[in-house]
Amino acid sequence: MINSSEPTSNEIEQLLRDYLESEWNHFGEIIFSHSDGVGLFSQWIHSQRWIDSLPISPKESRKYAPAIICYSFREIRSRMIEKGLFMLRKKKLEMLLQSTLSSFPLEVYDSLLNENTGWSRLFTTTINAMEREFSITLPSIKANKSSHKAISSQDWLNSWLVRPHFPKYKHYYESIGDKGEQKFLETKAKNKLRVQAHHPHVKRVYFSLLAYHQCYEEGMDELFRSVSDPLHLTPEEKQFLDRLLQYHHPRLRSLLHHFIERLVERKTKQHYKEAIKYIIMLEEIYKREHLVERFHTYVKILKKRYERFSSFQKELAARVFP
Repeated sequence: MINSSEPTSNEIEQLLRDYLESEWNHFGEIIFSHSDGVGLFSQWIHSQRWIDSLPISPKESRKYAPAIICYSFREIRSRMIEKGLFMLRKKKLEMLLQSTLSSFPLEVYDSLLNENTGWSRLFTTTINAMEREFSITLPSIKANKSSHKAISSQDWLNSWLVRPHFPKYKHYYESIGDKGEQKFLETKAKNKLRVQAHHPHVKRVYFSLLAYHQCYEEGMDELFRSVSDPLHLTPEEKQFLDRLLQYHHPRLRSLLHHFIERLVERKTKQHYKEAIKYIIMLEEIYKREHLVERFHTYVKILKKRYERFSSFQKELAARVFP
């Protein structure tokens, strides 16, 4: 039992390995092999059955629960990676981790991180590593907020750009108290992501950021410029399009005209069906703007332009004008 003197973070790590390694090995197996493996792991966490395994008092176990649980998540992740199983359960584990972190009052984190002990140092090291290893948003704890003052927004951005992740950006942005610094971060992040938006993951983060900051003109320009096949919009691009629709953006009709032409010219059944969806969306916009006759004129022009596209003509007749 470690109570004779203040343990170091290394000694605490060794204690956790000594008494919890069999549990980590067990869950590293059943999280993948059992149909409700993640659920069983969740029960182990939330019922605090790990308390029975550790030679520390129940009071200490509750106080240091965030450190013990987060360390356990990392150890189980490591075992699953070794067996090539982690990516198959990554999403469910990250959801469990996120909900678990959110279940602790912020005062628990503040007390742990500000006590300057081996436990606090272990927890700091663990959550810093978890920020790289898991796609999660860390709690808005005082120790994290004060750390923003120790590094510039530029330094934070340079680190974030190695693996951009929107929830992390949002969390950091909202923790900044200075409006000018927030604007600096927003502008720099948008500019950097725009240059790399040809990478699928970066594009998804970019459109999440544009929607968050309500940068509708910039997003509109990017959709016009970069989307060659609207059938394959990312979920974030679709959500941004929904925002434009809700916002009644004045250029949305032009964008939909553009998308419809791109889709029809692909000449596949899937593309034709997607084009019809946009035509129906377009019809609603024209109706909302009391321009129904102009929509009818547009459809006539579309029919004439693609009169040799017989499959498209059938889709158009069946879905738009039954």
